[in-house]
Amino acid sequence: MSMLKQFCGQVIFALVLSMTQNTALAHKLGFYEINIKALQGNASAQYNLGVIYDQGQGVVQSNTEAFKWYDQAANQGHKSALYNLALMYANGQGIQQDYAKVFELMSKAAEQNDADSQFYCGLMYENGQGVNKDTKVANMWYLKAANNDHSNAQMTLAKHYLNGSNGLPKDKTQALMWLKKAASNGHDQAKLLLKSLGESV
Repeated sequence: MSMLKQFCGQVIFALVLSMTQNTALAHKLGFYEINIKALQGNASAQYNLGVIYDQGQGVVQSNTEAFKWYDQAANQGHKSALYNLALMYANGQGIQQDYAKVFELMSKAAEQNDADSQFYCGLMYENGQGVNKDTKVANMWYLKAANNDHSNAQMTLAKHYLNGSNGLPKDKTQALMWLKKAASNGHDQAKLLLKSLGESV
């Protein structure tokens, strides 16, 4: 190997090592700043710290730490923290499974117009999970989520209108409308169902 090639190789290695170290340093600095803000009571920082521990982003994954920070942010009304905390209760992720608590948290997030939470509330009312079964209220939440472009909510309404189920009348016009909206939002099952009905996607 020529001296020039050897030198170039050393330079490239040094650059790669420097970039790796800088990236790691940036992550550490970012984590440090988020941690400081979270400790100061910033709800967004608390939520982000919860996500970091929940997903193990640059730290050891910890359900305990994720729950702690989601809970603190949720207590300040942070809707994404409310939703993620609800999912932890729903999945029994490091905590006792509790559907009543899931519903309580999801409802708070849904009232803040969080589409995922609105859809989840619809499911809970439809299935009587964590709350008394009420198809009318379930459909109300599905509609709110669907109007917020939630493709699963749109698909759910489409199916109920197609089958005349969950307290909704059989209505092909409504079914196709929601199917097309779901399909336009990338819902693969909606696309397949439209094709099976002889409709264009």
